[in-house]
Amino acid sequence: MMKNNKIIYTVIFLMLCLIVLNGCFSDWQGDGTGTITISLGGNAVRSIWANEHNEILKDLVYDIELIREIDGEKKEFFAMKDDLRVALTEGNWIITLTAYLLDVGVVHPYAIGIKTVNVIAGMESRVNVIMEPAFCKECKDYPCTCQAVECPCKDGGNCICGDDCECDCECCNTDCECGECEECNPECDHYFPDEWDTITYPTCTETGSEENICTKCNEHHTDSPRTIEKLQHNFPADWTTVKPATCAEAGSEERKCPDCGTHAAGSPRTIGQLQHNFPANWTTVKPATCAESGNEKRKCPDCGTHAAGSPRTIGQLQHNFPANWTTVKPATCAESGSEERKCPDCGTHTTDSPRTIGQLQHNFPANWTTVKPATCAESGSEERKCPDCGTHAAGSPRAINQLQHLFSNYISNNNARCGEDGTETGICSRSDCTVPDTRIITGSALTHIYPAWQTPTCTIAGNQTRTCTRANCGNVETRVTGFQPLGHNFNENWTGTPASCLTAGNETRTCTRNCSEPNNSEQRNVPPLGHDHFESLICKRGSCGFQYTLGAIGPAGGRIFHVATAGFIVQGYGNPGQDGYFATYRAHYLEAAPANAVGGTGAQTTMRWSTRSATPYPDVTGTLTNIGSGRNNTALIIAAEKAAYPDDTYIYAALACKNYTSTGFESFNDWFLPSRDELNQLHNRRTDFGLSSGWFWSSSQNLINTAWYKDFADGFQNGASFKDFSNNVRPVRAF
Repeated sequence: MMKNNKIIYTVIFLMLCLIVLNGCFSDWQGDGTGTITISLGGNAVRSIWANEHNEILKDLVYDIELIREIDGEKKEFFAMKDDLRVALTEGNWIITLTAYLLDVGVVHPYAIGIKTVNVIAGMESRVNVIMEPAFCKECKDYPCTCQAVECPCKDGGNCICGDDCECDCECCNTDCECGECEECNPECDHYFPDEWDTITYPTCTETGSEENICTKCNEHHTDSPRTIEKLQHNFPADWTTVKPATCAEAGSEERKCPDCGTHAAGSPRTIGQLQHNFPANWTTVKPATCAESGNEKRKCPDCGTHAAGSPRTIGQLQHNFPANWTTVKPATCAESGSEERKCPDCGTHTTDSPRTIGQLQHNFPANWTTVKPATCAESGSEERKCPDCGTHAAGSPRAINQLQHLFSNYISNNNARCGEDGTETGICSRSDCTVPDTRIITGSALTHIYPAWQTPTCTIAGNQTRTCTRANCGNVETRVTGFQPLGHNFNENWTGTPASCLTAGNETRTCTRNCSEPNNSEQRNVPPLGHDHFESLICKRGSCGFQYTLGAIGPAGGRIFHVATAGFIVQGYGNPGQDGYFATYRAHYLEAAPANAVGGTGAQTTMRWSTRSATPYPDVTGTLTNIGSGRNNTALIIAAEKAAYPDDTYIYAALACKNYTSTGFESFNDWFLPSRDELNQLHNRRTDFGLSSGWFWSSSQNLINTAWYKDFADGFQNGASFKDFSNNVRPVRAF
């Protein structure tokens, strides 16, 4: 197994070499070389494999060795494709082709083919190499590893691997020739490559030939060999000059086949005689001067022929007088000078040359020159005179005014005080002057230095005055705020015994300034919190767990007349911000007020269902009868009555319930007129409230003019009571 792995690694290395070798050699072609494309016989090898193994072969790797017969020159390539294109020197080459089965892990040669090919310089051809199996047909291995095998055509007889069994192919299928016994053994069929091998290459003067030979038995195809038609002449697109044309005579050019020398139609042909190549510019033979004329020529550089008008005269030049005059004798401020203008070629003067240069004016400098510098003690002098002759200008020499003192490098006298500027003294910096000068330093007055203010505490005030500590000052500063006692700073972090549902608490808090002054803490008594039954049957506050029972006093001072263990939904009303809005919630208890509501036109204990004493009554749509609907019914009634009769002041049943408060429990404002079914539950517990008679309104409308009521004397319930009847009203709440 290790040997096989080593060989596989070698094959992979050879594949990498193939990439480099193909890039280096396969497309190179120089003088005396031809190109061949080798068909590597992949189809034949795959056919051998398919016949032996009844499956299609995938990848092949080839070892290609090429040896030239005349001198033994050797080339070797590796490939994984079915074609290899290489350039070889002219001559006969022996091609040895070995195929390996890379994809099935077989590392020995599987098929071998040998063929000789003639390489012609400048030509390209395709070569088919016939591949023969290089393995034992019995054991499919190389070299043979099998022993004697059973011969199917003998009764129990054996034949040695590689020997021919003495039987015909109809029963054994192991001894047959190409073209025989195809029905029982497809291996016996001929295999002709798709590509034909060239025997002789065609030219443009004669035909060529090619052949197709079975890769198994070397027998020719029925059409092999066959003729390759003559090639067409390879006339070049461009003409070749035989004799160049000149300006003296015509030339010639031709276009002929490079393979056989045959001329194309119209070849050779004449190239017309050229025109003279006269230059655009004239060539000076003798330059013209200001003393005499010159001449110039223009002629063909190829034959020497002069152009028309050549040679010709160049006219005599004019004098080359310079634009500027040349000084012969410079003028000064003492005497005049002279200058001239003449031709540099012949020396001839212009008509006005030479001429006089006028005497110059004095060259007085713009700036004055100091003769004696001025000082702080006395004046000086200065002059302005011509540097050429020494003549003074008007007003020269003149006096320089005596200088003022130049004080600098002032030093402080360190005499500034609180509120008073100090002084500094400087000395004149001019040479040989020591006069002093003293001046005030503006803004140098000192500021007072006060000790820090004493910070007040919770009960003790800070100082109200402080004195400047600078020497000889003693100034006193007084403040009107910020010195008073701060007072204790209590936060909301109360500690102690907190209040519970039924028990009052006692809590203490301490000043946060960490003071130890009197009254630095305070206490408070916290009243009982009451039970928290919001959407809960059992109190949710801490570990209380309290649960109301029927007939018990409720949190708003009334009595519990209905307990729902699973709870019931109290339908909400309106939207946030709307008058009467409340959200839907789950309740477990119904509590009735300890007394009937009062309303009507004053303190009446019976009242109408509607604000109106006669029809038409507002139609209150949407009221329901079930437990949990009474609060929403009440809001619907109030909204409908207010919309229909906004100016009425009569207090009807629903409005009386909404306005109800119980003494000592004023914070509860969620009372409402009970629905029909809620009123039934109140009737069931009527003895807890001392009720034994009377008609009571519900908030459930029956028809537009009637609503449900209940007679607490006999329990009769009816929805036919007109809304202008006056009945009792008992507010309830759900929590």
